[in-house]
This record gives sequence, C-alpha cells and structure tokens, in this order.
Amino acid sequence: MNQFRLLAIALALLLPLGAAQAVTYKWVDKDGHTVYSQTPPESGNYQIIDEPSAPPPSDTAADTNAPPSASSDAAADKGQKATDKTVQRLSEKSAKAREKNCEAAKKNLQIYQVYRRIMVNGKAVRLSDEERQKRIDKAKQDIEEFCQ
Repeated sequence: MNQFRLLAIALALLLPLGAAQAVTYKWVDKDGHTVYSQTPPESGNYQIIDEPSAPPPSDTAADTNAPPSASSDAAADKGQKATDKTVQRLSEKSAKAREKNCEAAKKNLQIYQVYRRIMVNGKAVRLSDEERQKRIDKAKQDIEEFCQ
C-alpha cells in the first residue's frame, strides 16, 4: 500500500513538471495564419519559442513543484527499509507466538487425554466426560491452527 502511495505522490509531482517543460512551436500555415502549438508542423518552416530551461536551484524543501531530489529518494528508501524491518519484526513475533500456542495446545491435549482432574484457579476440579471431550476437541483444533 505504501508503494502505491509513493508512486501516486511521485506522479503528482512529475505531472506539473512535464507540462512546464513543454516546447512551443510557431509557424505560418498555408492560409497565412500564425499558429502556435506544442507539436511541430508536419512540413515547412517553424520557430521554437519558450524552450524549457533548467529550473533554478531551490534551497527550500517546501517547493512542491520541484522534482524529487536524491535526498527525498533516500528518505523514501529509508522509510521503506524501516517499514520492511517492522514487518519482518512483527512476522518474527507472530511466528514465536504461534510456536508458543502450538506447544500449549499439545500440552493441553496430553493433559486432557491423561488426567480427569485439572487445576482451575488453584483448585483441583474433576471434569465430566462431556467437558473433558470438549476440551480435547478444542486442543486438537488449536493444534491444527497453530502447528501448521
């Protein structure tokens, strides 16, 4: 998503730049009328007017019509790298959490299959066969979800 946003901003900055650098041609057509255009005539003599010149250097970063500079490209690259590192870090955290959940689900399954009494809030509680089966099924679902 961020790449598309950066592309849209770059295009928005470059569109006015392209229009500002357009060349204007002047010629006289066969009827004697003077014609001004951004495209030269197919044949005949013409004159180039309003030739684009290099934009003056700007010291202010607030100039929105200025083309992106190397420093803004570097800032965009740095921002993208930071985003990539954040995504990688979150992905690693997610993988560790899934691994912990997988281990817990396997341990729960073993407990529910072997023992009829479990500790709940510090007290030993005997599970009914129905409740025990529900917990076994839930542990199996958790194993499928987190251990894949």
